[in-house]
Amino acid sequence: MAEGGGLVVSAVHNIQADVPPENVLALFDSVKKWGEYPLAEDLWEIGRDIQEKLSKGIRSGKAPAVIEALDALLGQGHNPLQLLDSMVETLRGVGDDFSRGKAFIPEMLIAARATKAGIDRLKPFLTSDDRPNMGKFMIATVSGDLHDIGKNLVAVVFKGNGFEVVDLGIDVSIEKIISSYELEKPHIVGLSALLTTTMPAMEETISALKERHPRAKVIVGGAPITQEYSDEIGADGFAPDAYKAIEVVQRLMSIK
Repeated sequence: MAEGGGLVVSAVHNIQADVPPENVLALFDSVKKWGEYPLAEDLWEIGRDIQEKLSKGIRSGKAPAVIEALDALLGQGHNPLQLLDSMVETLRGVGDDFSRGKAFIPEMLIAARATKAGIDRLKPFLTSDDRPNMGKFMIATVSGDLHDIGKNLVAVVFKGNGFEVVDLGIDVSIEKIISSYELEKPHIVGLSALLTTTMPAMEETISALKERHPRAKVIVGGAPITQEYSDEIGADGFAPDAYKAIEVVQRLMSIK
């Protein structure tokens, strides 16, 4: 993994679809912890810049390090809102790296998870006006589709960026999506599908939801989904990844 080391980390052949996301994260956490020299624990001792520790904590997915850095910065009198902006900016940088092929899904997941922990730590120090409240986002994998890795990634990234997220899970019926929309009143609905065989369920869901609630805004995503298909089925937006989804949602929320 690094000069002076002798560790090789590899999945056998590839990561199968039924591997739990937490197993993938555990593998990635181990690489982050033991795959660099000096070891991560030593790096925290060496680093003197607490702001840099905060950024490194987010990028490496180390929630305890993020909280430790935040506590130190708060103790020095730093503005909580500025610290919040700094964390979100770091998370956005991870998203930019992903878009350029320099970061991968596990890195996005652990960074978003660490950012969410940091936001939770800052909440007691923020006024009601300061607290991140980007809006309410409801997400579901459509009926007949049992895949959730992509959906879970979107949910975590949205939480890390200050959204209230309502996650309905996988294989969600049209009726449940409509009733949940009426109960939760989200600003935007996100629909995910990984299988080509479940793509028609996405179209049927959008049609039924908009028939009942014409002003409902829906974005779609998933491996087989394209911008062309999104336009064809009447979705309001399409995003190829979690960070693009945030941009699309923010754009839709700005349209009155």
